[in-house]
Amino acid sequence: MFHWAWARAARLLPIFLLVASIQAVSAGTPAPGAAKRNVAPQAIERVAGSTGASITAPPRPRAQESATISTLSPSKEIFGYATAASLGDPTFGYQSWNFDLLGTVAFFAIHVNYKGILIADSTWSVWDSSVLTGLVTTAHAHGVKVVVTIVGPHNVVDQCNALYNGGTTVLQIVNQVQLKGVDGVNIDYEGQLAQCKPTDPSLTAQSNQTLLTNFARQMRQGLDAARPGYYLSIATYSGSAAGNDGYFNIPGLNQYVDSFFVMAYDMDFANALHPPLSCSGSLGLKCLNPVSPLTTYYYNDTLSMAQYASVVGAGKTILGQPYYGRVACVASAVAHATPISNLSAATYLDAVSVATSPDVASGTFRSHRDATDSTGRNRWDTWYDNALHCWREMYWGDVTQLGTRYNLVNQMNLRGVGFWTLNYGGGSPELWSTLQAYFVSCTNAGVSANPGSPQLSGTAVQLVATSSNCNVPQYEFWLLPPGGTWTLAQGYSSNPNFNWNTSGKPAGNYLFSVWARAAQTRGLHGSLPNTYDTISTLSYTLTTAPCPATGISSVPVSTATVGTQVTITGSASVCPNPRYEFWVRAPGKAWALAQAYSLTATFTWTTKGKVAGSYLFSVWARDTSSLGTKGTSPNTYDAFGSLSYTLTWPACTTMSESEAPPGTADAATTVAITGNATGCPTPLYEFWMQPPGGPWTLVKQYSLNATFDWTTTGKPAGTYNFSVWARDLNGPGTAGTWPNTYDAFSAFAYTLTTSPCT
Repeated sequence: MFHWAWARAARLLPIFLLVASIQAVSAGTPAPGAAKRNVAPQAIERVAGSTGASITAPPRPRAQESATISTLSPSKEIFGYATAASLGDPTFGYQSWNFDLLGTVAFFAIHVNYKGILIADSTWSVWDSSVLTGLVTTAHAHGVKVVVTIVGPHNVVDQCNALYNGGTTVLQIVNQVQLKGVDGVNIDYEGQLAQCKPTDPSLTAQSNQTLLTNFARQMRQGLDAARPGYYLSIATYSGSAAGNDGYFNIPGLNQYVDSFFVMAYDMDFANALHPPLSCSGSLGLKCLNPVSPLTTYYYNDTLSMAQYASVVGAGKTILGQPYYGRVACVASAVAHATPISNLSAATYLDAVSVATSPDVASGTFRSHRDATDSTGRNRWDTWYDNALHCWREMYWGDVTQLGTRYNLVNQMNLRGVGFWTLNYGGGSPELWSTLQAYFVSCTNAGVSANPGSPQLSGTAVQLVATSSNCNVPQYEFWLLPPGGTWTLAQGYSSNPNFNWNTSGKPAGNYLFSVWARAAQTRGLHGSLPNTYDTISTLSYTLTTAPCPATGISSVPVSTATVGTQVTITGSASVCPNPRYEFWVRAPGKAWALAQAYSLTATFTWTTKGKVAGSYLFSVWARDTSSLGTKGTSPNTYDAFGSLSYTLTWPACTTMSESEAPPGTADAATTVAITGNATGCPTPLYEFWMQPPGGPWTLVKQYSLNATFDWTTTGKPAGTYNFSVWARDLNGPGTAGTWPNTYDAFSAFAYTLTTSPCT
């Protein structure tokens, strides 16, 4: 089941017409290293410690590790070839596979001779055994199709004859399809474009391309005549959709087949000859490189799939991938090294086991990613092999590399992905879980809310989404408010929770739609970017509990002097989560917002610097669930309470003073005059003096300092009059004319004397 290594290059070779009776010659010579693939490649050779012998079992029973995944439903067709020789092996045969992740299994293969007759060879023995019965029973129990692959002769002359006798093949294989209860046929006829010229005069000389297309037509008719709905697929080369001058006429075949299994592998042989490599070497493979590169290389998966999609449509194109790689002895462990010996293929099971092989010299194993095709994440490993006494280099596809191809399938919306062969991967759990990650859609989306509906507006609500089958789900939340339109509440992410802030939301019925899709898929429904695999809806009701009444109180009650800290308190009844807003109107002023809505029921009023007079307070209340039943947004409320509050000026009620020394003193003495006011919390003092025969003058203006230090040096003797005024810091004074005002004062006379000379 292997195409020519040079794929599309082969279609460009010249055509030679036959002159012999019923013979045909091939169109050119196969590229070096190309092999007509009717059996497995050398993938069964051990990659470490090779002796050239075939492996009868992988180095470890990975089938026992296979993840058990309940009934799944891949969004793409997953097509796998199953080689007959190891089909019944419990370790890596069909018993190790996860049929919940498969769509089609192709039994490989029944061979056809030059007369168009089915050959009873070793694979026929498996076909006619309980192993096939077990495969079909298991597959059908999981809704998986089983088809039979027919392989034509690889000798060009025999193949021409077999195609001329295609009617015989169709009759016999359709009979086997019905007899064994399988679901269709997979055609695997391979070769190069050639001209077939029969000696039978009743037959027309035709190219094997034309004969193969006619054979597909006959097969379609034969299957449909037996039972409409049988599945017909064909294996074709990766470059065949680039034009019709090769072995396969893709547009012609497209009329009859349901799908194309594109053998997008063994490109490494041809790519070694072209840029960016352009290698030279002595073996068939000039230099090691990815068996199935994603981009960059001359032949690659992306180019091939684009060509097929443009000719037959993405919905009929299956990207075939190898569960094997290429390994060889090399002179040095560098990228794209030239093989020098022991060039062979390696199954996935062998390749993944190399790192732990005893044949690998300690400390020499290294894993790399191909820098040439960086987006393809192509893996290559190097190590020194103790058994072969050489450095070995191996290019192979691990799950990281395969994931990029699966992503290509999803991005191009191809029919699916296929493998040569399932036996090479067996039950490796990482292979199956990666398929699930990229191709199993989410099902059974669900959504719940905590707390459940209904709830008061303002309640913190968490929505939790769930889904089944997809192992890496992503969720998106949409919201339809009452009387509104659908809006995106939370975009796709791995977070299954959406925290809904209902504060300020009006009462009513809200509808949620939760979308789920597998993280690595494009979604089954909708149009990008708005796609999903499955959805679930939830209706949620928000209610309100308006506050019917509001109370208001103050501490101190009713009145206070300016500078006093006053606490205004609101209170609401019935509503469970009241919020309060405080407004104030100062004397002669307009209403002003003092404290915006909050859960705090108190407002601390700092009166320092305020004017005395009558102040009005209004406290508004509305429940967290309520937008307010009165007022106009944003100034709404459910209920309010009001309060009148009077601020008075603080005033000093009594005033006294003292002098030191008291009453009289000699000139040149410093006299300390101290005031003492009572009845006011923060007295200010001002000092006035009238000298003998003079006017009153201000000697120290208002301050918190209660003492005036009078320096009498140079003052004339006589009687001095003093007046000490007091008023509170926060008051304007109760007497006098501004700014010369006071609450209280104390006046006294002080005598300065002079001492006679002695």
